[in-house]
Amino acid sequence: MKEIAVVLKPFDPVTTEISAEKAITASKIIMLVGRLTTACNKIQPTLRNELATTLLTKLLEDMKKCFSDENNILLAHATFLDRRFKKNGFVTGSGYNNVKDSMTAAISRQLSASSAHTISSAAPEESRSEICLQCQ
Repeated sequence: MKEIAVVLKPFDPVTTEISAEKAITASKIIMLVGRLTTACNKIQPTLRNELATTLLTKLLEDMKKCFSDENNILLAHATFLDRRFKKNGFVTGSGYNNVKDSMTAAISRQLSASSAHTISSAAPEESRSEICLQCQ
């Protein structure tokens, strides 16, 4: 029973933090899951009880399946855009760099599309509606 308590202990502060807020922001998920994963990975080699080991393994699998860390582009973008976290919200430097590159490319595409639409606005009236349909 003691090892079960050891397995669940890292989840207590995360549960408290999430419960303290009216609404948890998506930007916190990567950081919280990263902390939990690190804590669980440190505990895993010390466990002797089969039930505790199985519980920990299942918790790690479910966290990975549900939140998929920095690979979830929606969560990664939310973390990147949250001024509280920036690089510190990511478990790895490559996670930060990947989302930074993704955001930069998305903004560039949007600016290019916007520029093309602005240039096309100077076109004659009958072709303008055709061009605008292409932008949408």
